[in-house]
Amino acid sequence: PLYIPPAQTPPAPESAEPDPDPDPETDSGSDPDTAEETDEEAEPRSADTFAAGATYRLRTGTGPDLCLDTASDPTSSGVNAHQWACGATAAQRFRFGATGTPNTFTLSISGNCLEVADGETKPAGNVRMGPCTGAPSQQWRVEPLGNGAHHLVAVHSDLCLDVANNSTNRGANVGQWHCNDTGAQDWTLERL
Repeated sequence: PLYIPPAQTPPAPESAEPDPDPDPETDSGSDPDTAEETDEEAEPRSADTFAAGATYRLRTGTGPDLCLDTASDPTSSGVNAHQWACGATAAQRFRFGATGTPNTFTLSISGNCLEVADGETKPAGNVRMGPCTGAPSQQWRVEPLGNGAHHLVAVHSDLCLDVANNSTNRGANVGQWHCNDTGAQDWTLERL
């Protein structure tokens, strides 16, 4: 599938002064009455607490209960990345691997890593799963946004992981795009 770049939208207005000491233990940002029950408890983390070797689910900022997911079996090479309803599926369980650079990780599922296809460096490059090689196109820098969400920036291109057109639909494609202030690039990382 081809990546459809997001529509240009004006930046969101600046919000009031952020909470100087957000507590992820008491303020997960989700409504407990609408959260899906799982047998594991997930909690948001700030960039300085991410651990290589830990597994995370990545919630998108495009709508409630949407997560980074793979279009089919994540253990198969070339499987496309998209957003889907959050759940306990293996296609949403990304292991953060060390790269030797602070706050920069590979995101893998069973030996395949989230990557920008063919090492594309231009906006609209598609994102998929591929055999883990440690290539820069498989390395993602986690940058906190100050609101509990993060940008995931492809190291090789300096472009952000992005839901196409800031879509709220299940199955919307994920690629890379110029970093901006839309929900399409706001990722909340929950340790599983």
